[in-house]
Amino acid sequence: MNPLKVLLWATTACILTLVIASCGGSDGPTGVGSDTTAPVVLSVNPSQDDTGVAPAAAIEITFNEAMTATTDSSVILLSDGSATSLSWSSPTQLVVQHSPWPAGTHVSVTLGTALTDLAGNGLAAPYLWDFWTQTASPQVLESTVAEGATNVGRNTAIGFLFSEEMNLFSLDSATTLTNNGVVPKAGLGFQWVSGEGTWVNLVFSPALDANTSYTLDIAATAQTNSGTPLGTAFQLNFVTGTETDTTPPTLVSIVPANGSVISPTTTTIVMTFDEAIDPNAF
Repeated sequence: MNPLKVLLWATTACILTLVIASCGGSDGPTGVGSDTTAPVVLSVNPSQDDTGVAPAAAIEITFNEAMTATTDSSVILLSDGSATSLSWSSPTQLVVQHSPWPAGTHVSVTLGTALTDLAGNGLAAPYLWDFWTQTASPQVLESTVAEGATNVGRNTAIGFLFSEEMNLFSLDSATTLTNNGVVPKAGLGFQWVSGEGTWVNLVFSPALDANTSYTLDIAATAQTNSGTPLGTAFQLNFVTGTETDTTPPTLVSIVPANGSVISPTTTTIVMTFDEAIDPNAF
């Protein structure tokens, strides 16, 4: 065979081989732009319903993947005060400094969808949670039935969030329930039941009377588990409706969040509902 033809054939074969190899990369790694999954918040500190948070404590947020290291404080909204600086202690952890909060303040935090991962995917929805700063003395921070509420279900259990864990026996003796200053009919009782963290639920038995105004007083003699009395007495006024509560409770949030990557040794799952839950039924 002509040596020139052999050389030409060999050169053509090499070129075809290179072309085929370059075009056949469908099974190779995909590019960065293929990530379309929204990042997930794994944990926050302070966490949901924390009490006794130091007024100047930094807020820490941990994500499930590396994030764009923004320092734009507009991506986080505080119900009290404002973020003063954002920094990243790692590609997945954001640290937020802020103006100090007053004592006994209810703080709501909202993370905006402008927070993105390295591929530019923002949070699927704003991430919200709440906590309370420390107080000089124990006190009631919140109740699931608002002051002056009307049409309250006659079988509604009322949840109370205290700034510290309370002694249930002291609560029993410090609590009175009256109707226009008169103790309700004989046989109506109530029981304090421990909830999640420093939440305590007041369960009535049997159901409250219909269309009735009630005043619930918790005297300052109620004590924490360490024996410290409430700083001030607490009063709640509400009016019942005609019916018992038949609306199912709603799960508001769960920690760890959906899609989280957690340690195999994790033993605690925290679920937050929109109303007090009977722990025995749960």
